[in-house]
Amino acid sequence: VYWHHEDSVAQPLLKKTEMFSGQLLHFWDFEIQDNPEIVKNIILAKLKKLPKVFARKLQVRQIDSETAKAFFNQYHLQGNARASAQLGLYDGDKLLCAASFGRERFSRTKHWELIRFATAGVAVIGGLSRLIKHFAVGRNGEKLVTFADRRISNGLAYLTTGFELLYKTQPSYFYSKGVRLSRYEAQKSKLRNIVADFDETLTERELMARDGWLKCIDCGN
Repeated sequence: VYWHHEDSVAQPLLKKTEMFSGQLLHFWDFEIQDNPEIVKNIILAKLKKLPKVFARKLQVRQIDSETAKAFFNQYHLQGNARASAQLGLYDGDKLLCAASFGRERFSRTKHWELIRFATAGVAVIGGLSRLIKHFAVGRNGEKLVTFADRRISNGLAYLTTGFELLYKTQPSYFYSKGVRLSRYEAQKSKLRNIVADFDETLTERELMARDGWLKCIDCGN
């Protein structure tokens, strides 16, 4: 965070990603500190070094929200997110792979969205495709969208599953000062009880900078 906030001298993360000839992974320091096993598994997955399991040998089951929450908090870099449907692939009683779905969060079209997908430290070959196909039963003609975080993904897994690339989003941001605030939590209308000496005439960025917050910009999706 210190070396890659908005006012630091380091190149923007997205520029580094676009200049790199292979796939460049970016991890924030707090991600490595808070979730070292998740970071390690992401790197091992990119290197194709995770133990392999074939999805066709696993059983598809619906999973309850509490089970999904615990699984994604343990195995997904962004943790759990609210969803209306969760499916998992089981080896006996062991949950090895899970996906969550809900109505699209960032658009008025309200297509279905694949919100989370994660595995339990293994490479489940065909896992994403099998869970999507199971979710699609009875939903003929409806569309499914998802987002790939460009800090850690080139979207290839989605393309090989049948998704089409629609667009690339502009980078987003968060603020850091010991704790972190998302761009939504730091909207000016919410800052009155967050920053010292709130001044209506200042912008969100000016208020946060004056209060000592570092603005950190990601790579978009």
